[in-house]
Amino acid sequence: MTRAEIVKLAGLASGAKKRANTHCARGHEYTPENTKLTAWKARQCLACYNMKNREWKEKNKNYVARLSRNRTLLKKYGLTSDQVDDMIASQGGACAICKSTEPGRHGWHVDHCHTTGRVREALCSRCNQGLGLFRDDTALMAVAIEYLRKHAA
Repeated sequence: MTRAEIVKLAGLASGAKKRANTHCARGHEYTPENTKLTAWKARQCLACYNMKNREWKEKNKNYVARLSRNRTLLKKYGLTSDQVDDMIASQGGACAICKSTEPGRHGWHVDHCHTTGRVREALCSRCNQGLGLFRDDTALMAVAIEYLRKHAA
């Protein structure tokens, strides 16, 4: 006897039998807060769905990080990750300001004008933070340079 014949004898079609379930296979209750419909209109337990997503992201950390970087670069600067990698390579793999080949804790930064949005060059974390702290104000930077010269050892 086939599975379909057994289900038919039991009086429930396979879809109806699944809809009659009140809990998922792992024992989570199907409530409106814990249930989502798939594209095929099948119920899915959100607790299990989220758990599977977390497990997948944990196993694929490098892929997820690269994907996230690509999305951010494209959205903020209109650049792909390959274009940024090419920019860094064209700078000799170094920061455009201090020439360090170490990007720092937060990796390379795409420097850009906050007024126009125009991309400038790639900077290490320290140089990027320095420019940011001076609010890209060249006059303020000149005053800071004068201050350092005045108090040079």
